[in-house]
Amino acid sequence: MAPKYKNDAAFSHLLDNMLKSADHTAELAQELVNDRDENLLAFQRRFALAPAMGFHPGQIVQWKSGMQNRAHPSYGEPAIVMDVLNPPVLDTSKELDGTNLYREPLNLVLGIQGADGDFHTWHFDGRRFEVTHDVEVSK
Repeated sequence: MAPKYKNDAAFSHLLDNMLKSADHTAELAQELVNDRDENLLAFQRRFALAPAMGFHPGQIVQWKSGMQNRAHPSYGEPAIVMDVLNPPVLDTSKELDGTNLYREPLNLVLGIQGADGDFHTWHFDGRRFEVTHDVEVSK
């Protein structure tokens, strides 16, 4: 004899809808995977894209979209290139071991105005920045 729930029309309808929903969920999951893949490729292109002639002191730069990995400067906040390091500095300190900052090639020294109003300089990975405009630097 068949179990009672197999003869219950409401239960069968609910079960059918759940199965259809599961199929739809799989489609949505695949769309999310495809979107994630496209986003990763876009990030890789932005990361690899560098100014044709490189950076030079006096350029005003900002984070590329999706590339900020430090608290400062904030997105949209300008920074000025103070120096370009060749070869870059590689921070191999033990406290960074296992983080995304370990062995990051720091080739830009950028200056920003801190929240305290003072001028600060820090080292950054230039692949994460884009030029907003050049400023003529008098020597």
